This record gives sequence, structure tokens and C-alpha cells, in this order.
Amino acid sequence: MTADDKGQAYAGGSNSLIYVFAGNTCKTTLGFHGSGFVGAIIWIQGKLYSGGRDGRVVITDSATLSQEKAFDFGVLPRAIDSFNNEKFVVGLRNGSIVECNVESSEQTTLMQSHNDGEVWGLDMDTAYIYTSGDDNQVKKWCPNERKCLGTAMVNEERRKAKRNRASTLGSYPDSQSSRAVAVNNHNGHIAVCANDGSITIRTLEGF
Repeated sequence: MTADDKGQAYAGGSNSLIYVFAGNTCKTTLGFHGSGFVGAIIWIQGKLYSGGRDGRVVITDSATLSQEKAFDFGVLPRAIDSFNNEKFVVGLRNGSIVECNVESSEQTTLMQSHNDGEVWGLDMDTAYIYTSGDDNQVKKWCPNERKCLGTAMVNEERRKAKRNRASTLGSYPDSQSSRAVAVNNHNGHIAVCANDGSITIRTLEGF
């Protein structure tokens, strides 16, 4: 929930609607999000920013209650903040923080992370660090720049382990939950082990 400087309050609903309150009365609803719930909402300097399950952030003029712009991030926004309505930052469900230019719609990823379950795999070559986890992601990190340079999937196939799988706190199936990574510094390959016992080997050029 958020409020503007005129005494109106705004709340996101589980039905993709934004409820607009004047005092104790709901005066209207805004249906700018396609489906699911509205989980992030903030009012800043005459603009209402809302993020929904549809993966979009919508900017609404709070004076006219009309939609001005919409930006597609493809992932659920969990938090939003704005810089004088020229740029805004969004914290996404996948662990990324993205800066977006309102005028040009250009998106810049400021930070990434693993985001589901635990991180199990860790190895490095002469310059980079590689991690993998329960979130179906293998990531390449540059310690000097302190940023993620690339992301690959653990596995495209969704399988359960037949037996002897390790415990997990994540929501992905066993074949997409990594348990180890190993980098070969001599031939430029990386091996990724999943929780169903499978191992895939790919080149580091994939990052």
C-alpha cells in the first residue's frame, strides 16, 4: 500500500486490480495489469508505480488515474523506487535489480543473484568464478568487476531423481537443481552436476 500527497491511498489486489481509496472509501479500481496479483506499489511525485504478476511495471498519473507507460520485465517485480520520475529501479523475483529509463525504456541490470533454494556449486578458473544452485542457474562472476557476466541453465529437462537425491529448499525439479560445478582450465569446459545424478558438460564460451 502507498499514499499520495492528496490523501488518496492505493493498494494492490490479488486479482490484478489497484484499489484507490479516499478516506475509508474505495472510490475506484484500476485494471492496468493483465493477470495475477499486484505485489509492488509506490507513489512518487505525482506518479504511481505498480508491479504485477504479469511481469510489468505500470506508471499511472495519480491526478487523472490514467496509465502513462508500461515496461515489461518478464519477471515478477517485488520492489520499486524512482529517481525524480526520470529513472526507476526494480527488484525482481529472479534476484536481479534493474534500472529503467522512463523516456527511452532502456533497461540496465545492476545486480544479479541466485534466487531459489541454496547455492551448491562453486569453482573458478584463472579469472572467473562459477556458481550453481537450486534455481536452475549456472552463473559466471568477475571478482574484479564484482558483477555477473553470464547465466546458463542447469538443465532444460524437468526430471525427478529415481533415488538418493539430496535434500533441497528450492522449487525446481531435481534435474534443474545443481549440486556441483567443475571447471577444466586446460580445455575450456565446465561440468555441471544435477540433483538427479546427471552431469552435463558444456564449453565456457556459452557464458
